Amino acid sequence: MMKSLLLVLVSFTMFMACTSDPAVKTNTNPVSNTPGVSNQGSEVIAQYDNISQEQAEKIMAERKAEKAAEIAENLPGYRAHAKELVKERSSKEKAMATMTTDHWAYEFVFSGSEMSKKGAYDGHWLKFEDDHTYTYGVGEQVNGAGKYHYSIQTDKMIMVDDRDDMMPEEWEIKAQDEVMIMVGSGYFGNNPRQCKMLRWNGRPAVSAATI
Repeated sequence: MMKSLLLVLVSFTMFMACTSDPAVKTNTNPVSNTPGVSNQGSEVIAQYDNISQEQAEKIMAERKAEKAAEIAENLPGYRAHAKELVKERSSKEKAMATMTTDHWAYEFVFSGSEMSKKGAYDGHWLKFEDDHTYTYGVGEQVNGAGKYHYSIQTDKMIMVDDRDDMMPEEWEIKAQDEVMIMVGSGYFGNNPRQCKMLRWNGRPAVSAATI
């Protein structure tokens, strides 16, 4: 686990080093997560289908709408399945004290297309409880809650938000002492995302730059 965590942390460090170098040009084109579309989005459609950019953007919009409709249709089933998994596994495996003792503060979030800027998530936190519930928020404000299960056997965590319109999430957890990396899994579709978390005593304060 130590080796895997170090590899992930090195990737984060290298990414931040590149993005902070003014000589490095970053790609500002929007990224599409729709099937069949590369990270160039509508520009690729226009190029390979020999159509106008306007037509390509229309295709992109249609694909996004189809994907949103598919998610909305299947969301209740995904949530019911995730809740059952959490309930069943929680009855067999207790929460880990290493996860529940302190808050976890977000340091960086990788969305699948870009890394968050330093300080963008100041004050954002996540708190796991011994009864397999969790809360999250910013500073002293609680923004939401849900149920979770983390297995030390597989290092996988399932999280189900209390909000009915939220898709469940599965994460691979790489934790070592004061640092935790959450790597999204493809099971519920949050696989492009990664989060670097720091163990925190209490809720982290919101910096003036974040307000």
